Amino acid sequence: MIVTDISLPHQLGWQKAEVDSCRLTFGGTVPDFLAGPRQKVLERAANSVYGELPQNYMPVRIAVSEKSYHSAVEGAVDALELRRGFWNLSVDLTRVNRLSWPKRQPVNTILLGPIHSVHKANGELADGYWNEPMYVGPMPVDQKWKEWSAIRGFESKARGELRNNPHRI
Repeated sequence: MIVTDISLPHQLGWQKAEVDSCRLTFGGTVPDFLAGPRQKVLERAANSVYGELPQNYMPVRIAVSEKSYHSAVEGAVDALELRRGFWNLSVDLTRVNRLSWPKRQPVNTILLGPIHSVHKANGELADGYWNEPMYVGPMPVDQKWKEWSAIRGFESKARGELRNNPHRI
């Protein structure tokens, strides 16, 4: 089990999805058996990430079964990044320009949190944590929840097009 967070508002509520062999659960609260170990990881990792840890990102749990912790994290983050990529593409298609002044800002609106904790099935920490090297600090959580049905509709259509593409690898 991988526990992380994403810059989406909590108002979106609880949602589940499957990507390849990963089961993603967005929102809700992190169950107690995962929350305690996760909090310890966040406290330990706070000094090793650039910027402050986000306080208002939506939690994400990713259930994955792999032979190694490295493969588990890689598969889980890839599954989450695929979803995040569709969502950001949907949001960014309507954007005409982007300004990053006076401080450089991420291109995308929906970002991953800086810390991914790796847990055994019983919640115990399996391999400490993995971090996002591109994290620069918490970004405001964009209130895209008003557009969420359109974003999810775009994702569904794009996934269908990708599935039907004969040139897909």
